[in-house]
Amino acid sequence: MITSTTNPKRIAIAGAAAILSLSVASIASASVPATASSDESLIYGRPPVEASYVAPSSTLSEAEVADILFMREEEKLAHDVYVTLGDVWGSQIFTNIARAETMHMDSVLTLIETYDLVDPVGDNPVGVFVEPTLQAMYDDLVTTGAESLSAAMSVGALIEEVDIEDLLSSID
Repeated sequence: MITSTTNPKRIAIAGAAAILSLSVASIASASVPATASSDESLIYGRPPVEASYVAPSSTLSEAEVADILFMREEEKLAHDVYVTLGDVWGSQIFTNIARAETMHMDSVLTLIETYDLVDPVGDNPVGVFVEPTLQAMYDDLVTTGAESLSAAMSVGALIEEVDIEDLLSSID
């Protein structure tokens, strides 16, 4: 139950993770077993869950390929912003969320490998992106988040909001 004392940022983060899990499950093409790690269980307050994804009977459309590749880099953007702001502010919350974003990136990488796509992330270091809009967004978010801890928290909320919007758009 959501109450007036519930943290809306935590809800957004948990919501984004749930939507990502549904997105990955809905477009996975192979029977890929996935088990939530103990770290993920602690972050989202639930016990580990085993899931098996059933292969769809068709191949990916160009739009689905584009969505998967963009989603991979978008999850890297979230991860990299949290890592960078964690370094700036020394706040454990950014480290915790960056860990969750790593799990999201790994989930999307499973799709990339399953469909034999070229990973846009590759060995790119923190803060380096192939997609120019994501590079510009990273630069802007880190600059804004470095202004104050409050601004950094707002940046985190914005990241999750944009991620949810993009995931819902991809699902449609």
